[in-house]
Amino acid sequence: MKRRTLIAGAAGLVLSGAAARAQNASPWRVDLLGGANHGRYWLLGVRIGLDDGWKTYWRVPGDSGIPPEFRWTGAEAFSSVEVLYPVPSRFRDASGESLGYKREVVFPVRVMAAEPPREGTLGLELRLAACREVCIPVTAAASLDLLEATADSPDDDIIGGWLARVPLPGTIVSGAALAAGKPALAVTLAEPASDIFVEGAEGLYFNAPLLAEGGLAATIAVDNVKDIETLRRAPLRFTVVTATGAIDQTVKVG
Repeated sequence: MKRRTLIAGAAGLVLSGAAARAQNASPWRVDLLGGANHGRYWLLGVRIGLDDGWKTYWRVPGDSGIPPEFRWTGAEAFSSVEVLYPVPSRFRDASGESLGYKREVVFPVRVMAAEPPREGTLGLELRLAACREVCIPVTAAASLDLLEATADSPDDDIIGGWLARVPLPGTIVSGAALAAGKPALAVTLAEPASDIFVEGAEGLYFNAPLLAEGGLAATIAVDNVKDIETLRRAPLRFTVVTATGAIDQTVKVG
């Protein structure tokens, strides 16, 4: 399937293809990759390219930032449409800590077929922020008729490389409890971690972990929480980065 370059607009500026991007010298590029048919599903990729010094955000942007928003049209013709998020990096600047990506990120998208298959075109409207000293809102839109897709795509290797950076479901957090005397979590792990990202209720922010015991334990400070006891028994989503890959696990605080 041919690659489709998205039409992006920001702050009243409308871009249309590579020539317009070059003319307007925008610091971002957005492309829709792939669309190969893998039998029961199709695999797409939404690629965001950024100039040096620019970044965009993970689904949890940090204590500052704006997460991407994927809006789908025609999704009712398919069983499900799932955006997958590669593990982010941490950045610190005058605004605080943010979680996201620099230079390039590809968000793999898995589209499951309905049974029986139905005709339909899948449309995307993407909203994101491209940020340097300030953030610029960007919108992009495209559509694909996936029933015309072939069994392979020249973009498969690119999407596969980013798919390998998406955390896999698993069990690695052996304990998560409230730390004594401070708004923080005490976490124990089954194998050493190099980083831990935690997601909870809206408004909370879980800081970078203070790792101990060779990465088998961590203390994670929590911001914007009035009463830390409200986290007890609350389900939290952990993304744990290890030497062999990242693991996604939901754990209730003990």
